[in-house]
Amino acid sequence: MYISIRRAVEESSVSQATLNRWIERGDLAVVKVGGRILIDTADLRAFLDAHKETRRPKPLPSAEEPGDAA
Repeated sequence: MYISIRRAVEESSVSQATLNRWIERGDLAVVKVGGRILIDTADLRAFLDAHKETRRPKPLPSAEEPGDAA
């Protein structure tokens, strides 16, 4: 099934700028039909699965804040 970039943004929680960047770099294949750019949902899922980021949790602030006198 092919979907528009707008729908791909909604379904993937990725920004349109990011999708456009992936498309421009050739990382994500698209099909142009009648002036519309469409993305194969299987290709999108496979790309997202292959490029999942694991985010490290932010470190907790130290007990002593800078500027605190001990």
